[in-house]
Amino acid sequence: MLRVRTSPNLGAKTTPFPHQLDAFRAIKDLPYAAIFHEQGLGKTKIAVDLVLYWLVRDVVDSALIVVKKGLLGTWRSEVSRHSHLMPRLLGQDRNANFYAFNSPARLYLVHYEALLSERKRFQLFLRTRRVGAILDEAHKIKNPEARISQALHALSDGFVRRVIMTGTPVANRPYDLWSQIHFLDGGATLGRDFSAIRRTLDLANDLGHSASRNAAFG
Repeated sequence: MLRVRTSPNLGAKTTPFPHQLDAFRAIKDLPYAAIFHEQGLGKTKIAVDLVLYWLVRDVVDSALIVVKKGLLGTWRSEVSRHSHLMPRLLGQDRNANFYAFNSPARLYLVHYEALLSERKRFQLFLRTRRVGAILDEAHKIKNPEARISQALHALSDGFVRRVIMTGTPVANRPYDLWSQIHFLDGGATLGRDFSAIRRTLDLANDLGHSASRNAAFG
């Protein structure tokens, strides 16, 4: 297994707010966790501090933050603001990605579509080093039938740490949570069968005709 050298400066540049510090302390040593803070509460700072902690404690060799394509620039700026890390970007240029995958980078930024297109390389990548993954806007994988959701589910066991972050974990349906939580624990909490939990939680059509559901939710 490739051992990535420790960065010369893994200190944070900024001080967290109390609620950020509380969240960080609550999840820093967990194998997986979810951060469902509302927008504007600084989830990015928590994520960067987690990455630094993992690296300092030698929990991971590298960290991967998966973001929406339009937020890559924002994340790059935020990483620079909160830390001394210089993230490598993984995008649609497969040649550039090859060199990034084979670099001793401590932090990688990738958008969801690029991760999907590089799924096979990620499988190999996770065999060569210990990687912690953070999914920003994790509701992006709320549909378990979407290809990106399936790709991340398949890769999840290869990550030594897994964190999801979103301010909107549930849009209109309670079972939107299933795919996101499945990435974290492989079905330990909500089960491995999406159709089963969907039948249990889907209230769209028959609530008014079901005495038992009326009693439960009335």
